[in-house]
Amino acid sequence: MIFIILLLLVFVIFISSKDKGKKLKNEQIKEIQPLNVIPLLNEKAATVVFLNWVNGMGISNNDGYPKYFLYDYGIQDCQKFHKKMISENFLKKASIDTVLHKKTINELKEILEKNSLKKTGNKKELIKRIIEETDISQINISDIFELSEKGEKLLKENDYILKLRHTSISIEEYEKARKRMEEKFSYNDVIWHIYNNKSLEFFSKKDFGLYRNVLMEMSMLLHKENKYKEELSFLLKVLYCDLSGNSNNGLVDDKKYLIIVKLDKILELKEYFTPNMLDVCWKIKFPFHYCNEKIFSEIVNEVFEGKSSDEILEKYLPKIKKTPKNKLGY
Repeated sequence: MIFIILLLLVFVIFISSKDKGKKLKNEQIKEIQPLNVIPLLNEKAATVVFLNWVNGMGISNNDGYPKYFLYDYGIQDCQKFHKKMISENFLKKASIDTVLHKKTINELKEILEKNSLKKTGNKKELIKRIIEETDISQINISDIFELSEKGEKLLKENDYILKLRHTSISIEEYEKARKRMEEKFSYNDVIWHIYNNKSLEFFSKKDFGLYRNVLMEMSMLLHKENKYKEELSFLLKVLYCDLSGNSNNGLVDDKKYLIIVKLDKILELKEYFTPNMLDVCWKIKFPFHYCNEKIFSEIVNEVFEGKSSDEILEKYLPKIKKTPKNKLGY
């Protein structure tokens, strides 16, 4: 009798563990995502960037869309996403005027020729003639789609997403800073605030390569604002960084690998130069710098004389300091 009871207990334990294992296995299967399924990294950003690109275009096969939609935003099936934008009323069928404006002059002339109409005039005149003197319904024109009122509103409210694509600033960084700042401050004000914080952070961590890149982006923002004097000042600071040899993590690059860029831009802004711009550069206290103040001043003069990067480095590499043995600037 005892033997039978023991057998029943073993059987119950076996069945229970088997069911538990099966349940666990099923839960694990549910958690595993197929390798080819990539979730949208930021649905709002993906939608804004996608709509901006496809505005005025027809639905294409997936090879017709930029690869960055997949890599940067997780849009795996662009054709399907395009159709989704249409079904959700972000896009509408474009007007005939929009469709014709997307065509080349030669394509417009072909339409006119088929309808025995004259082909002279500029693009605007050709389009006007097609609309007024042909039966549009008889013209074989593929469907293209443009932003609807809903789509235009979305892009207008989130235009910062498109602007941020040309910076190293993430959407999350911008939105967080935007919330902390008063409404009166513009997009550029918010960006400048973020750049200032980043530059201080990178410098304190001795990530001088990243610090240099922020200065470069700041110069680009100043250029967009037509502040050319300030732009030149920042470009000279970038040059000062490049010639220092300082990289990230406090490392110093071997001087034979020094590269200086944007010399043509510095030369272009020569008229805005003032000597105190060099004083601003020297206030950047790197742990190590290949150039002393005299050599850096001479190099700036060489740039203003139109000398190339190769010419400058060939002349000054023998004159600047030796590469530190431990490759650390501190």
